[in-house]
Amino acid sequence: MVREGFPSSGLRPNFSSGRDNIDWLPLEVSPEALANYGQELGLEGSAVATALAQAVSSSPVWEQLPQTILAVKASSHPAFVFVGSFRDRDKPLLSSLLENLGCACAHLRYLSYSEAEAQCRLLASQLLGLFGRERLARARFQAIPRGGIIVLGMLAQILGLDAEQLEQSSSEAELVVVDDCALSGSRFRDFLGKSQARSVIFAHLFSHPALRDAIEKQEPRVAACVSSCDLAARDLLSEQETAGWRHRWEKRLGSKRYWLGRLDHICFPWTEPDRLVWNPAEGRTELAWRIVPPELCLKNRAAEDSIAAEVQVLSEGQGPYSLGDRVFYARQKDRTLVVNLATGNCLNLENVARDMWHLLLEQGDLRTVTECLLDRYEIDQNVLESDLGKFLDGLLLKGLLKQAP
Repeated sequence: MVREGFPSSGLRPNFSSGRDNIDWLPLEVSPEALANYGQELGLEGSAVATALAQAVSSSPVWEQLPQTILAVKASSHPAFVFVGSFRDRDKPLLSSLLENLGCACAHLRYLSYSEAEAQCRLLASQLLGLFGRERLARARFQAIPRGGIIVLGMLAQILGLDAEQLEQSSSEAELVVVDDCALSGSRFRDFLGKSQARSVIFAHLFSHPALRDAIEKQEPRVAACVSSCDLAARDLLSEQETAGWRHRWEKRLGSKRYWLGRLDHICFPWTEPDRLVWNPAEGRTELAWRIVPPELCLKNRAAEDSIAAEVQVLSEGQGPYSLGDRVFYARQKDRTLVVNLATGNCLNLENVARDMWHLLLEQGDLRTVTECLLDRYEIDQNVLESDLGKFLDGLLLKGLLKQAP
């Protein structure tokens, strides 16, 4: 093994904060929200934090914020922090995204394929009960892409639809428009505007009753608006505050929506419907972070050429030494940045200091750490042990590492 020289400068890291204009932005998610998130996705333990980090990292917003690192503590007390050089104009958007994320996790509702099939059976039963098999047999069926295509495929099997019923409809035939969910009705409005059908039934799996009522009242061509299940509203504000929230968003979004409400975050194995947050710095809407990991949602599997945040799951310590409660670190090329968010103390670790830091966390035992460093560097063992001891004392003093009692 080729061993390197032992640069003493690496043992005198800079403890000052704000080095290189690096920002550390904590991502706060309550234990209750994380518990609901894990339960909905069937995840336990460290898999909960890792899944959320992978989902957030796949969000389109990182096209605007390249070279961002999402550092994750995936232990029994999960914690997250974003590391990057954020512009002042980025921070209001990040604040909105952070606030939205906690609510989304707390109100996530995720359907598996088998649960989606069960909802399709309920929807088929409702359609048969309301309109009868003979009327449905004369109707044409079309899907709102892309989630509606999957739902229509299931409905076609359950209802025994003929291939002719799935072809382009004429204005004379009644049209059943199918989708997986309707949140504000904007996609249905767009679809309806392009359709020549004189009579339309809007059939979907999830929506709020107020939205269905609004569509039926505002659209004379809609014979019925039918869903298999109600989406729950999560307005925890007073009626006055809720009205204020709705008024602000109606001004921002214009007249394309039939109805606006704060709903459960419904997601499917094939899609996570887009949600919007307000960017106050730019005066426009932006896509919210995604929260379902790529392995559980086809839509969230990033394209090869897309930009994503880099997820780094942190080693939190083995043996007698572990990370401080509010301490995070991030690997950047040839260095490791460390911060104590409670005190603001920062480190820029390079060369030997970087290796010492990671070995202390990954090995814990000082004898093992010393042996690993002797394999890497040309150094007298006594000198190395002395330097390692001083370095460890500095980390403990600054609260960057803590020692088991």
